[in-house]
Amino acid sequence: NYYQTALHEMEPEPAKDVPEAESVDKAEPKSQESTLASRIRDYFVPQLTVEKKQKFSRKKSAVIITTLYLSHALSAWGDRMLEFMTALLVVFLYPDSLLLPAIHGFTVQLFAVIFGTIVGDWVDVYPCYH
Repeated sequence: NYYQTALHEMEPEPAKDVPEAESVDKAEPKSQESTLASRIRDYFVPQLTVEKKQKFSRKKSAVIITTLYLSHALSAWGDRMLEFMTALLVVFLYPDSLLLPAIHGFTVQLFAVIFGTIVGDWVDVYPCYH
């Protein structure tokens, strides 16, 4: 699968295989500690690699990954706010009944169920990059 291959390529390589001269940033001192905190840090903030040869420093990797997490969180929050506001708009336009917001929610979920699998299959068959 294309996405599994891409995710596998993103996994960090062991630092001993990378020469110090090819490092993108200044190399951090290597520590052999295997404490729980360092394992958690390595899981959530892996050391990013460039073209399987160069590694970013731990600090730069943390900045990149934190920015990615923050971007996802803000995007999801904005999407949910839009869904909430459309329901409030329907309630504002027709304040006497909650039938229209219920119909709106039902149709949105129905379209997600029907077209979600169709669009997902289409994305799997026609990848972005050939």
